Amino acid sequence: MSARYTDYTWVDDEFPGWVETGYGLAFVRDIGPEQLLDELGADTHRVITVGVEGDGSLAADWEHGINSAVGAARVDDQWCVLAECHSGWVGVDHRKVAPIAAHHDWIYHGSNVNAVSHFQWWAAGALKTRFVPGSGYFPDERFDGYEPGALLDLVKEVGGIRLDEDEPRKNYRAACFALGERLTGVKVTAASLHSMNFLTAAVEH
Repeated sequence: MSARYTDYTWVDDEFPGWVETGYGLAFVRDIGPEQLLDELGADTHRVITVGVEGDGSLAADWEHGINSAVGAARVDDQWCVLAECHSGWVGVDHRKVAPIAAHHDWIYHGSNVNAVSHFQWWAAGALKTRFVPGSGYFPDERFDGYEPGALLDLVKEVGGIRLDEDEPRKNYRAACFALGERLTGVKVTAASLHSMNFLTAAVEH
């Protein structure tokens, strides 16, 4: 069954600290965790953290003497995930992302502590489309990309993101997780976010 936003409404309840203090999640194709951190210019001091929230997790980067941490983990033969906490915004820093996305498809979603949100899809070496899911998906407010309307049909199918300014705000974070699954085929579960082993390091931004 194709993912819809209702399949991910658990995210806000299961990981409130991660999403409310500023989360980011990127899927990067055909690259391993070590290489991904190298290409992001991450610090060479690297540790394994477990999960995105709780003791010993990515969000507890201070326990490991790491600030502005990101964590990379392989999830299948094709995709590596990059997780951020504390409003890092590494995943939308074009100076860091563009050189990687030139050779590896990159799909990112995240929001900061003020609920400013982003969804970006890089494919074929360039930014295909991006939009602000917390505000809605309005064609006249798109940012840029070589195919700005590429996600419109999927946004309609997954639900959770308003398509009209008169609609009430919906569960856009759950919708972003569903969009990520539609584009990658990777289903993110609560169990995986609790148990995933991240190669973790600091990245200046």
